[in-house]
Amino acid sequence: MNNGQKGHLEMFCEKEKQAVCDVFVKHHVDTCMDPLEFLGFIQYASTTDIFHVIRECKDDLVPVQPGNIPQLSEVKDMFRTVTILNDCETALDMTTLGYYLIGSDRSAEAQRKYGETHYNFACQLGFAIKHKDRRTHLTDLGTAFYFKTDTEKMDITKRLILEVPLLQQSLLKAETQFVNMVEELGKYLSPSTVQRRRSNMHNMLRWLEETADVEMMDLLFKIRW
Repeated sequence: MNNGQKGHLEMFCEKEKQAVCDVFVKHHVDTCMDPLEFLGFIQYASTTDIFHVIRECKDDLVPVQPGNIPQLSEVKDMFRTVTILNDCETALDMTTLGYYLIGSDRSAEAQRKYGETHYNFACQLGFAIKHKDRRTHLTDLGTAFYFKTDTEKMDITKRLILEVPLLQQSLLKAETQFVNMVEELGKYLSPSTVQRRRSNMHNMLRWLEETADVEMMDLLFKIRW
């Protein structure tokens, strides 16, 4: 397949399908494809075709947990997180990462939380990994992502968010019924946390809408607030 060819992918080849399974179902940071090759492929992949692979493997999906419901302030600060990690010669703690992201005017605790929030999202998309030393570690996929333009990064991110377990389960449920996303969030989070995460999930659904074909739009139409 030509990575520069846009349009709906009617069918993934076996290599592409395995890579989608590795990343979206098994959440592996390494796939059967070279990282740059994988990002070039996923940038133009149909979200419906990705979802079809997810559906085929639904028995193996990671269950929804409070910790894998994303919290994010600015998606571009996730991009900056990858840039910072790539440019730094040593691993960073979360406070130092937050300092680079939001500056010195905020408290050390605010810096830590901000750094941790955007690092966790980078981890969820496979660009970094969590380590017992609680310091930053960029993956090969993250290094490949670093070399993309911001427009390319956004196109890739809009597809990789299908790794989020709550989105996966909501889309699966939407095949047969309407889904109230606030109620789904409330199954795992306190009411106050639901309000904080609600805008994150709303943005991610909007990103999916921006890449959706007719079949995906039919599913998204059934996800309500």
